Amino acid sequence: AGMVVSDNVVEITRDSSKTVKELYVTVGQEVKSGDKLFSYDSDALELDLEKNQLEVEKMTNEQTTYAEQQEKLEKQLKKTSNQSEIVRLTLEINTLKTTQMENDYNIAAKNQEIDKLKEMLANVDITAPVDGTIRKIDNEGQTNVYITIQQSGAYRIKGTLNEMSMNGGLMVGSRVKVYSRISDQTWMGTVASIDMESPEE
Repeated sequence: AGMVVSDNVVEITRDSSKTVKELYVTVGQEVKSGDKLFSYDSDALELDLEKNQLEVEKMTNEQTTYAEQQEKLEKQLKKTSNQSEIVRLTLEINTLKTTQMENDYNIAAKNQEIDKLKEMLANVDITAPVDGTIRKIDNEGQTNVYITIQQSGAYRIKGTLNEMSMNGGLMVGSRVKVYSRISDQTWMGTVASIDMESPEE
């Protein structure tokens, strides 16, 4: 005697740092690969993205202003022969160059944040990786696994056998006939594994 078990169970995890906005499936529902399972709330991500884009735009405009100021100071430096004025202008130019370098670094860092936010926004909809049936949904957040999918089309029969069956030559690779308990249907199968380490009384 045995029971039908799925050969493959797929577990979909949930990012605890994000809020689930909508759940599209229920327990027992059949899903196809690519079907939407749930989506994260993207409102906060979109606001962060807009804020960072505005900051990059502001810093880029500042860079243009710094470049114009530097050009103006360099022209003044070429025209003067006053030593104290040369020192003052050189100091101002060097300060502007340092500020520009810092601004370049900040722009690069913000652009990295923007890329990360765009990637997160592209992944707000979580889809089924396989065809199957929704077996469990953890709405309580007790585990990291949010949705469990039993993959379709991949089943095995799990059962027990006794010493007589073993002595009769049943081994891994043996061809067997599987009989249904509720109908006259039969299927041919192959023994895939025998667990010799977990005997039952």
